[in-house]
Amino acid sequence: MMTGASWYKLGGPELAGRAYILQNQVTHTRFLPTASRHSFIYPTLSLLVSLNCLEDKQLDLLGGWLFAYGAPWGCVTGLRRSDYLYNGPSDNRSIRCKIMDILDQHGHSGCEFHDAWLMTMPSFLGVQGINPLSVYFCYRQGRAILWLVILEVHNTFGERHVYVLEADDESTQSSSARFDHQWIFPRQFHVSPFNDRSGHYKCQIIAPSGPPSAVEDPSLSSPRPVIKITLMTTPPHPEKKLVAIIRATCSIPLSSANLISALGRAPFTLLLSFPRIIYQAYILHYHKRLDVYQRPEPCAPDLTVESHLPAVPNPIQPDVKYVGRGVGWQKKGFLERWCERRVYAFLHHKCKETNISVIFIPANPIDKGTTIHSSGVDNLKNSRTLTIYYRSPRVFTVLFMMPSPVHAILLGVQADRIFSVSSEELFIDVFAAPTSARPRRSWSRLAWRIRMVTVRDSPDLPVPPFHALDNPMTPMTVFVLVVLSMLTILEEKLSNALGARFVRGNEPWGGWARLHPRTLFYPRDRLGSVRRDESI
Repeated sequence: MMTGASWYKLGGPELAGRAYILQNQVTHTRFLPTASRHSFIYPTLSLLVSLNCLEDKQLDLLGGWLFAYGAPWGCVTGLRRSDYLYNGPSDNRSIRCKIMDILDQHGHSGCEFHDAWLMTMPSFLGVQGINPLSVYFCYRQGRAILWLVILEVHNTFGERHVYVLEADDESTQSSSARFDHQWIFPRQFHVSPFNDRSGHYKCQIIAPSGPPSAVEDPSLSSPRPVIKITLMTTPPHPEKKLVAIIRATCSIPLSSANLISALGRAPFTLLLSFPRIIYQAYILHYHKRLDVYQRPEPCAPDLTVESHLPAVPNPIQPDVKYVGRGVGWQKKGFLERWCERRVYAFLHHKCKETNISVIFIPANPIDKGTTIHSSGVDNLKNSRTLTIYYRSPRVFTVLFMMPSPVHAILLGVQADRIFSVSSEELFIDVFAAPTSARPRRSWSRLAWRIRMVTVRDSPDLPVPPFHALDNPMTPMTVFVLVVLSMLTILEEKLSNALGARFVRGNEPWGGWARLHPRTLFYPRDRLGSVRRDESI
């Protein structure tokens, strides 16, 4: 039951200095390619809250009914730890603990972190709309000077990336009198499908005047942060390509009355981010004639793992020092999990028979690697080891769909570049088709025909009559093959029906074509965008 104190917790001076409601103006302007110039302006609503007060639940309003931290449902607006930073399925750490871990990973002492202003968009009626950018203004214990700024970027594919920027260095002082700090750093994360991952960001900010405080300082006005991001094209002659600005035009203390008033003026503004993104994408693609880049897999935060993976056709901007890292990856789908279980079950049996150990090492640090040993201590000493590095769990569907391990290497390693193997010869030995298998004839014939459809455009290679992963052969095996095959075909058919255009050589279904030496791959020029005229 709500107490009188919680029900009448109207904020005002009580929460000033700890939490604010921001009315923002978001502007976005594209300058290049010149013929595709475009701009738009939208109003948005966000919160600026003390992270410590948030996680201590000091900011909950109306007993958590109007605003709450941690509750996925049952409140009008709220913030949840799972919506920020690392998104592992079993990661129940607080946002504060995640920040401390990120700071440690970037060479800063997480133990020095005291509090932060978090600028973000809350959920509405239990639904968290896409949060393109959340900003953490971080402070040390006993220091009123801004220490670090963390930019947490989300894309529409469910992926997350952070850039950690030092602010207590004179070199970060902005050359413009309109901003407090500025940084230039290489681009690493795929956000817009109309840009590749080349170029540098120039980030300029107006930060809150000081750290969160439990006591309002009457001499300080309500904070109105400003974030300006400029995307510059590749060196040596960078040009201004995009400018995005989030500007707080109004800032009022968080309270029940103020939050109800803000939601009443624009009741669905917190749910409009994704529809607005789709609408602007429609304009850029169909009216401004910009082609689409296929979503590239994020780079591995571990540089050792990244060095073992094949280079992707849409690489990040090369630089001496990187200030960012991935913190959220796409979750595995049902088909990927099913194929993964089938692969591991096969390998547990295979490794015992052949005295081979197989190690899977993912680029995603949240997805722990798997090691399948040959049995017995003596066998471990003398066993051979196959190591498979992979960028995406799609490696398991490729192993299941391809009719032979040679096809899997051609598509997954050379064409789509989603995994690598320590030894191609050992890989072929491990996943070679069994010579003595006798699966149920009707199901095996159907499975063979489905796999033949998927490689109809591949090089002319022998196709074995059986598949290593078809034991046991069940109706579910055929069902998964049918669904995977149909999804690939439907993606191409639907794109053609909608008149959607991918950058040439970058089509999701064009893996086999990318193996052809005469394939026209998309040009990696300094603009990092491809405009296609209607006549082409």
